[in-house]
Amino acid sequence: MIGGQGRNRTTDTRIFSPLLYQLSYLAGPSAAHLLRTPINCAPGGRNAEGRSNYTGNPQSSQGTPVVVAGRFADNDALHERDPMNDRLRVWLHYYIAQLLSVLRLYDRAIGEFKAALESDRNFAAAWRCMGFLHAQRGREAAAAQAFQEALRVRPDDDVTRFNLGFIHHQQKRYAEAIAEFERVLKTAPTNDRAWYGLGLCREQQGEMNKAVEALKEAARLQYFNPHAGYHLALAYHKLGEHEKAQAEYERVKSFDPKFAEQIRRETGGA
Repeated sequence: MIGGQGRNRTTDTRIFSPLLYQLSYLAGPSAAHLLRTPINCAPGGRNAEGRSNYTGNPQSSQGTPVVVAGRFADNDALHERDPMNDRLRVWLHYYIAQLLSVLRLYDRAIGEFKAALESDRNFAAAWRCMGFLHAQRGREAAAAQAFQEALRVRPDDDVTRFNLGFIHHQQKRYAEAIAEFERVLKTAPTNDRAWYGLGLCREQQGEMNKAVEALKEAARLQYFNPHAGYHLALAYHKLGEHEKAQAEYERVKSFDPKFAEQIRRETGGA
C-alpha cells in the first residue's frame, strides 16, 4: 500500500506465493534459458531460430499426417504456438518478478512484469504489482498508468483503485483522486484507507467540514492510525473547534505520544 497507510499498515503488493520457494531455483541462468527457449512437448515445432524441430522423414513435411499424443495432426499444426505453453511462460515471468521484488531488485522485477505483459496485456495482477513497484520508486506517472491498465481489466479491484487515488493525490490531482476514493467507498464503505485519502483531498481543497467527516470515519474504522488523528486535529484547529482538536490530540497521545507531540506543536497546544 502506498500513501498514508499508517504505521500499522504494510505494503500490500499481494506478491507472496508458495511457488516462490520452488521458483527460487530458477532465478539463475537456468531460468533465463527456460524463458528464452520455446516450450513444446510435441515432436516437430520450431526452435528459437524458427527452424523445424522435426527430425523424421522429410516427406512428412509435405502434408503426410503424423501421430501426436494419440491423435492425427498435420505437421503444420505442430508449428503453431501452444497456448498452454505461452500461458506457462507468462506465469514464470510473473513469479520470477515476485521473487525479484522480495529480493528488492525492483527494476529487474519490473522488467519481468513487462515480459509477462508482452504476452498477455490483460494480466491485471501484473499491471497492479508493476504499479506498486513504480510507486515505490517514485515514478508516479508510470504507477498511475499501470494502475489504470489493471482497472481496465478489473474495474472492481478496490485495492488498485484506492492506490490510484493516492497516486493522484501525490500528483495534486485532487478531483480525480476524490472520484477514485468515492467509487471505492460505494462498494466498500468500511475501507478506512479510502476514507483517509478522501479526507486528505478535501483538506487540500480547503473543504474542512467534508475533510472532518471523512477523517472521523477513517479514525473510527482504524482507531490506531495516528495519521488520521493528526489530520483530523489539524482540520478541527483550522475550523476553530479547539476543544475537538484537543480531544483528538489526547486520543492520539494515548497510543502514540510522539505523534501527538507533532499535533501539539502544529496547533500551538491544540
